[in-house]
Amino acid sequence: MELITNSNVHCEYQLSKFDSKMGIWPYYGVINWYKHQVDSHRLKIAIQQIVDSVPILGGRLVKKLFSPLKVVCNIKSGSIGVIKPEFSATNGTGL
Repeated sequence: MELITNSNVHCEYQLSKFDSKMGIWPYYGVINWYKHQVDSHRLKIAIQQIVDSVPILGGRLVKKLFSPLKVVCNIKSGSIGVIKPEFSATNGTGL
C-alpha cells in the first residue's frame, strides 16, 4: 500500500471527471509499473482516456461497488503505472 500523489509518480495525473469535481485525492493503493519505449505522458493520457470511457472501469457514479483504475507515468524511469486504489485519503471509503 502506498500513498499515491503527484510527487511520487513524478508526473501530474488526471483524475476521473467525477473525482476532479469532488476533489477526492490522493489514493492509497497498489501501483504496477510497466516499462515502454513511448513517451510516458502521452501513453498515460491515451490509457486514461480508454479507462475513463468504459463505465465499468472509470466512472464512480456508474460503478460504486468497484474502485476505478488510474493511470500515471514516471518520466524519470520511462514507465507508466496502473493504480488500483483501495480508498481515498480524504474520506477513507473509496466511494
